[in-house]
Amino acid sequence: MKKTLHFFTLLLVACCLLGGLQSAYASHIQGGQITYRYVTGDTYEVTVSFYRDCSPGAAPVPGNVDITAVSSCNGSGTTVRATLLPVVGTLTIGQGYCPSIQVLATCNPGSSQYPNYEKQDYRGTINLPPAPNWIISHQSCCRPSTANIPTQDDFRFEATLNNQVSVNGVLTRVNNSSPLFSSRDFPVPFVLVNQRTSINFTAASEADGDSLVYELDRPLANCGEFNPYSARPTGTSSGCVTRILPPRAPNTVCLLDCGPNVGGADYTANLPLPVANDTVGVCGTVAGTAYTRTVVPRFSFNPRIGEFTFTPNLFRPGTTTQGLNKYVVVGKITEYRRLPGSNRRYRVGSVRRDFLVIIIDGAGNQVPSTPVITVPDPLSGAVPVNRPDTTLIRINTCNYAQVRVLFTDPNNTAATPPAARQNLTVTYTGTGTINGDLLQGGDVGVYTLLRNGTPTPEARFYFQPGAFFAGQVIRIPLRIEDDACPIKGVQTRVIEIRIVEGRTAQAVAAGGQSNVLPGVVPTTICGGTLNLTGNVLRPDSVRQLAANRTVLQTYGFQWTQVRGNGLPTVSNGQNITVSPTITSRYRLRITPLQGFGANGGGCGDTTSILVRVAPTVVNAFTIPSVISGRNNSQVTISGQTAVPPLTFVLSNTTPQPSVTSGFQLCGISWTYQRVKDGSGNLLASAPVEFSTDYQPAETALKLSLGGEYVIRLTSNVAVRGGACTTNAPSCPATMAQRIVIVPELSVPNIITPNNDNLNDVFVLPVAQRGGKLELYNRWGRKVQEYANYQNTWAGGDQPDGVYYYYITDPSGNKTKGWVEVRRGL
Repeated sequence: MKKTLHFFTLLLVACCLLGGLQSAYASHIQGGQITYRYVTGDTYEVTVSFYRDCSPGAAPVPGNVDITAVSSCNGSGTTVRATLLPVVGTLTIGQGYCPSIQVLATCNPGSSQYPNYEKQDYRGTINLPPAPNWIISHQSCCRPSTANIPTQDDFRFEATLNNQVSVNGVLTRVNNSSPLFSSRDFPVPFVLVNQRTSINFTAASEADGDSLVYELDRPLANCGEFNPYSARPTGTSSGCVTRILPPRAPNTVCLLDCGPNVGGADYTANLPLPVANDTVGVCGTVAGTAYTRTVVPRFSFNPRIGEFTFTPNLFRPGTTTQGLNKYVVVGKITEYRRLPGSNRRYRVGSVRRDFLVIIIDGAGNQVPSTPVITVPDPLSGAVPVNRPDTTLIRINTCNYAQVRVLFTDPNNTAATPPAARQNLTVTYTGTGTINGDLLQGGDVGVYTLLRNGTPTPEARFYFQPGAFFAGQVIRIPLRIEDDACPIKGVQTRVIEIRIVEGRTAQAVAAGGQSNVLPGVVPTTICGGTLNLTGNVLRPDSVRQLAANRTVLQTYGFQWTQVRGNGLPTVSNGQNITVSPTITSRYRLRITPLQGFGANGGGCGDTTSILVRVAPTVVNAFTIPSVISGRNNSQVTISGQTAVPPLTFVLSNTTPQPSVTSGFQLCGISWTYQRVKDGSGNLLASAPVEFSTDYQPAETALKLSLGGEYVIRLTSNVAVRGGACTTNAPSCPATMAQRIVIVPELSVPNIITPNNDNLNDVFVLPVAQRGGKLELYNRWGRKVQEYANYQNTWAGGDQPDGVYYYYITDPSGNKTKGWVEVRRGL
């Protein structure tokens, strides 16, 4: 707090808290609860915790308290009574003020300016035989004057016990101990107006392992009878009236929807005090459209931890006769247990905490801020999340993780902070100890609180839970208070640690290897070897408690083969080289050699990698036949004679990968290259592609010029699943080739037209074919002429003998010579 409250303001607050001297000795019960513990047989130990206002004139705490247990509220059941005596050493005074004021805030007439609260526990035993429902209660007169309860009826403490349950029609005895509220987290009954505050009634312990359900409940006036609630005030900041807001554009309307939970209705268990409001929704700009913004109270309840967060917004100064700044709040915890013979959970009991929340004007003091969480090593996998009342920290088993929680106060960082910064005190409000009980003696981790009592306390956690802690949830309730004077700012917060299974081993194939198909999952190679590497994606360190230091973790690696082949003989290194010839899977076990891993904590990680081996392509093709230019002649390949041009018929015999292999044949290319001419001279001609089909057409390859040719077939294997594009991941292409010879045809000097299909016609070379041919007998007479000769003259009707020819080829070149016709050969 920046400045001490003026005396007059304090006097008004004191008067408000007192609720008027007229009600002295009858209206100073601030709250309390009943809990119980099973002892033996039908015997239960019952504890009543009694809180009273420490104002001057208030009656002292009772010398003892009476409790009653009934099995029915209508008086028809069994009634058992007992008297409980004060527990020695449990009379305590609340700590709601700064240290300099605290010495004045005692329960004596001299402390009227700073009233406090006083707590006393009462304990005794009671016999409760099995019954479907026991209602255990204590009633005292009377409730103080409050703003949300209009009548000052009896103050009723109550708990229930269901120690007989019907399971599938069979009556079953249940021995139950109730949850215990923390003795240290009863809230100081002062909250600052317009400051967000969190208050919890979390169970500090639950002896039976039952499931707990938290809820807010109504205050009780009698058995089965609840106190009525007052109406929430209207016409104040907590009220709400539906109205038209200023439009954003002409002819647009924005309505404010207050809903049923905003001012003007009665207080309820789930909204027991006046709070500020938020609005949800946006007012649009479309003309002629009505928009709605919904008003929601700044009050939220977390049923997992029994904590509610709210922003009170109404403080009434100057009240002298009524406690209109006091509000009754009731937290209830119900237990459920899964009983033998059934899969459902049965209700076995409940407890209630009834207390006051008192709103005051803190003169500028604010409650401590939401903590700042940092995880120094992001590889730890620890994930922190701040919620209004809870700090969630998710940590992985077997991982070392450091988490720092820094507590600050907004007053210290304000535009005009106090000259002496406010000091914050962080207090654990649960039972047992954080390190010894919640963190199990260091097995889960270690907690250290640094700089407590300074402006920046810091909670530091070192976690490294074993594998068997997976699934556990640890809740650490904390109270954070500043030392502002006279009234402290108080915030309660639960640090919730969730332990999840952490699997962080990784086996990877080394990158940059030429035989690995890039971007293909799983790892795929085109034969050869592959380098495998084992990695651990966790912080490479472990906490040594004895030496209070952090050291590097060491790991053991062991590779095994699940299926396939190629595992090397030595396989216990971090890096190995495998040589699979078929698709293979390799498993890696990584074991930490220090900390929990070395002590059998189950922290070893197992991972595996699948290595797929592409099938080898063996390209092959045959040339079953050659089609000559005139007819289908006998197969003629290298070294054999045929009449050009020659059309080669090709047959691809390369095996196709099966569909189930995950690969397909791609990159098919047929080429020919003339490497020698008809005279055997080497040529530098480039290959010519004539087909990209797996099986080329019969007429795809036609060679006219004489010489030696190389026919090649290339193709490769690619991953199946798409078109065979040029950028598809594929293995290197392989090739098959054949050599064929096309004879260099010269003009013959003899033909034998006897219909044996051998040398029956006068044949010209390709270069001369299609030109003009003139034929003369030996007397110089022209016997035949062709304007476009196509190798068709077989002597015609001319007699055997010598004939002279004169050729003009298509290029205009002229050639002359002779040819003999002999039909008898």
